[in-house]
Amino acid sequence: MIFISLVKPILPLLCQELEEREFLGIPPNRARFFKVPRPNSKRMISKATAITGAEEAVREFHTARRCLGLGEPTACVLHLTRVIDFGAKIAAKSLSIKTESRTIGALATEIQQSIQTLVKTGVCTVEVEEFYNALVTDLRAFVRAYRNPAVHRFKQFDDDQAFTLVTVVGDFMQHMEKSFGDWQNPTIPKLPLQLNP
Repeated sequence: MIFISLVKPILPLLCQELEEREFLGIPPNRARFFKVPRPNSKRMISKATAITGAEEAVREFHTARRCLGLGEPTACVLHLTRVIDFGAKIAAKSLSIKTESRTIGALATEIQQSIQTLVKTGVCTVEVEEFYNALVTDLRAFVRAYRNPAVHRFKQFDDDQAFTLVTVVGDFMQHMEKSFGDWQNPTIPKLPLQLNP
């Protein structure tokens, strides 16, 4: 009953707020976060939008940038977590790992175990092992430094931290696109990769 009594006044308040007009003033130094996408992200963004799941990751990336523009750096970090989650699933799928209901940390562990198995059976080259180990390191670092503190400890992030993370996540997803190419059916990359400058 207490919950219902608290919820009942919400509808009239909501109607009242919808009748009012509120204009957001974005400081000029934050306006750039509303420009979509960054010039060096165009290739990743255009390719990703045609793929189911990737479209949502792209939307989350842009939402994260807008949150930073609105002065909400912690919300920015939380949206970027969803982008990293998508990247972790791409890497896992390339190794035929099931990704449903798996966290970034769980996927990182399974990726590492899968690579160790491939190394023991002689199916995996040293370059491929190093590639996946680097991805696992990146995923675990993100989980420890950003995802877990934001989700479990309700840590607040500042503008500098969020801005750095926007750049890092954008670069990480470009790396994923160059490495796996086809995000719908990712396969183990042929290494060494020939990356275009």
